[in-house]
Amino acid sequence: MDRDIGPSADTSCFDLAHPKITSYASKNAGPSPMKTTPQREPILVKRYARSRLYDTTTAQYLNADDLQQWKETGVAFVVIDTETGDDITRVLLA
Repeated sequence: MDRDIGPSADTSCFDLAHPKITSYASKNAGPSPMKTTPQREPILVKRYARSRLYDTTTAQYLNADDLQQWKETGVAFVVIDTETGDDITRVLLA
């Protein structure tokens, strides 16, 4: 018995939107990136001329003591020199 496999053939058994196929895929796909705990971005601090430090999240100027306190309390931050674009966090905390 010949089966018609042309465009008019019944292909419903190959429907990728079938609920069993999608549920199987979602069960075995591993953890969803949307359900994981979001990682907080480090606070961006910009260093301007004359060593002025600017917290971009609060729009306030800081001093080196503020950064030292953030380091001790575990606040994640990055200091970028505005003239060169270099990360100078380690230099300031040394």
